Amino acid sequence: MKASDPKWSHAKVNELGLVSEVVEKVVVSDEATVGIYNYKKGSDFVYYAEKMIEQDWRSNGEFYVAPVYTMMAKDGFNIGVYNIGEEANGMYGLGIPSDLELFLSLEISKLACDF
Repeated sequence: MKASDPKWSHAKVNELGLVSEVVEKVVVSDEATVGIYNYKKGSDFVYYAEKMIEQDWRSNGEFYVAPVYTMMAKDGFNIGVYNIGEEANGMYGLGIPSDLELFLSLEISKLACDF
């Protein structure tokens, strides 16, 4: 999604529209990730996650999924983005209390909770 808040991961995209780097909790572009990731093969994720852990490559002292894409991009994987809009207009984060409060203040939350 389009965002500039450092609470998200952000993806640098090259001139071909492919991801060259994903950085956790640092704004490096306006392409923010929403925490939903897809891999053609699960074994690719496992390989690079294990490599990240072996190299003790942490963000803010923790391991995150997003930097796995940086390692994959450096090894020549073609990684794209699919933009779903912007926060509170296509994407509704629920990761922190203020995200939940924002969502609950919107009309769409009534649709999500009305079953």
